[in-house]
Amino acid sequence: MMCNIKMIHTSNYLNKQYNDGLSLVPVGLALLVMALSLTAIAISFTLFGHVTGYASKIMELQQKRLRQQYGLAPAHIVTDPKILQVPPSLRDMLSAYYNNSK
Repeated sequence: MMCNIKMIHTSNYLNKQYNDGLSLVPVGLALLVMALSLTAIAISFTLFGHVTGYASKIMELQQKRLRQQYGLAPAHIVTDPKILQVPPSLRDMLSAYYNNSK
């Protein structure tokens, strides 16, 4: 009979700890870290997102280096922002559409 009292007391103690919210502290910390990360991403986007042409310049430089590295002929570099918005696989269709329009 004494053994049953200890088990009840132990289970009540564990339930009390769970109900006090001690196990939710890691969840709260994880949510805080995620919120701070998203805030940092938003701030960096607002600071550096307005830089126009940065990605296209980096891509041009990478393509130029790779063509030199593998001994390929230089390719035509597209600088028109409207064409850069279209994926390279669809550019032929885009030029065909604008050339054949009535």
